[in-house]
Amino acid sequence: MRHVLLIAAALALACSREPAARAASTDTVPAWRQPGDKVDSVFAMAEYERRFRMGLTEVTALEGGATSRDELVRRFFAAVAARDTAAMGGLFVNPAEFSWLIFPQHAYHDVPYELDPAIFWLQIDASTAKGTGRLFERYGGSAIAVRSVTCERDQVIRAGATVLWAPCVVTISRDGRMETGRYFGSVVERGGVFKFLSGTNDM
Repeated sequence: MRHVLLIAAALALACSREPAARAASTDTVPAWRQPGDKVDSVFAMAEYERRFRMGLTEVTALEGGATSRDELVRRFFAAVAARDTAAMGGLFVNPAEFSWLIFPQHAYHDVPYELDPAIFWLQIDASTAKGTGRLFERYGGSAIAVRSVTCERDQVIRAGATVLWAPCVVTISRDGRMETGRYFGSVVERGGVFKFLSGTNDM
């Protein structure tokens, strides 16, 4: 994990004068960037996207996931309780889905917030690995039941077929004790399918 974060930081410094690693903390537009800020880019966004998509197959819909937000969250905690990394992985968007279905509508795609999608994806991937790893370590093997899920619609995604939900607050019963927190990052909704964009949490 430390190696992944170091690679992301090095790439960010090479492609932008801003500390891109700060963007990993949330999926929303960071306060340190304001409309009108000049973003120094080595390549046009179309070139960044072309490079990121090399080796990927274009997709037009989310695959797998769940048919509702509540179902997605229940499957998430079932995977945590069972320490099932394979089941957990199937609940998150993959690079192709991110590239064609999410990033083109994201605020980071255009000025003044534009960010190389490869950098953005590295940050998302690293925060997901860190967040889910902590959940498996602390909550794995527990008896977990989801009691409620409350999410806000994130305006970082422009109007279109994709909807982003964040933040999400979840109340669970873990081994008989009630707990409330943010156990994952953004939820993506598209075409009646729900998946997680990131596993960033409060752990």
